[in-house]
Amino acid sequence: MTKKSHFKPTVRTREMMPLARKTKEGVLLACPFCTPTHPLTPGTPSPCGTRLVVTAVQEILSARTVRLEKFTCVKCGETGKGEMVRYFDGFLHIPDCDPETEMLTQPPKYSKMAKFADRLPESIKKLIVKRTGVIKRVREINTEGEETGVILGYYFEKMGKAAQNG
Repeated sequence: MTKKSHFKPTVRTREMMPLARKTKEGVLLACPFCTPTHPLTPGTPSPCGTRLVVTAVQEILSARTVRLEKFTCVKCGETGKGEMVRYFDGFLHIPDCDPETEMLTQPPKYSKMAKFADRLPESIKKLIVKRTGVIKRVREINTEGEETGVILGYYFEKMGKAAQNG
């Protein structure tokens, strides 16, 4: 009969918030484990073995919760279906239910030139778009996901070279 051994890992981890210090250039994140401290940069290993890991966390409402609470997606207007995430005062489906509609977290800088260019004939508009970027209209959407018909403003969306070429 053999004796069962309970294997314990030889490596453990400890986590602490990095120390934050204001500098002339901005905020410097420093190692909380070392004295004296040293700067930490995401993706760059430090001499003491400390890594700075940055993650984005978002709460997902289950399909069951969405169905029971009858949440409405502000993008597509569908009620009580799929998983959703909170978006300001409303909710959005995941995965994206309407890729054509962009939800902005903050309004862009509106451009009078973009508004003017949007009203020009297509042939002239194409020339302007090549230099400035695509003309986008910002439409108002209420909390039920319905467009109110109000155009809040216009702006030029600059696209990367890969998006422009392909």
